[in-house]
Amino acid sequence: MNTSLARTIKTLGVKPLSDLKLLRNENAYEQVASVSVNGSSQVLNSTGASFELIAEVPEFERGSKVGFEVRRSSAGDEVTTIVYDDAEKKVIIDRSNSSTATCAVFADNGVKPISESVWGYFYLYDIFTGASKSDVCEAKREKLSFHVFVDVSSVEVFVNDRFALSARIYPCASQTKSDGIALTASGDATFENVQVWTQPKHAWADKRTVTTF
Repeated sequence: MNTSLARTIKTLGVKPLSDLKLLRNENAYEQVASVSVNGSSQVLNSTGASFELIAEVPEFERGSKVGFEVRRSSAGDEVTTIVYDDAEKKVIIDRSNSSTATCAVFADNGVKPISESVWGYFYLYDIFTGASKSDVCEAKREKLSFHVFVDVSSVEVFVNDRFALSARIYPCASQTKSDGIALTASGDATFENVQVWTQPKHAWADKRTVTTF
């Protein structure tokens, strides 16, 4: 290999605390080896207001959006969308429809929860193959690797072990539980090794009651 063609990219890494694996409920686990999504949403069998999700997206249409819908009502009127926007080079937590604001905590006080999107810049690297100058170098975009945690009103997103983003959401779940989970893409996309753990174990030894909105 011609070393003049090689480059090592160093950056800060960020990933979830490994101890969080201890909270996984193996009795509430779903795995999907591979699924194609084309300009729509693919609802998973798993449901939950609190869960951990891992998924890889090795192939998706350039310039499109790809990600997940969480805390999703059956009618789709209440949903939080997590996407990588390839055109804008952003990871976005879209809260525009996170809450219908019909529950008493909002309606009785005449207030609405924050609905602005939260986002951060993220760029996928193009990896060039080719052992020497005489070889034809082809660019291959690195795959997307998502690691998502949702805990009732908390959303945390980790991407490719070098990006993290979080936000609070306030779904009312007045008509349905708003506990659906879906894969979504604005163009052609392939999701692989999709894993979901719902009904996580309590972080505290004693039992505690969590109030949902």
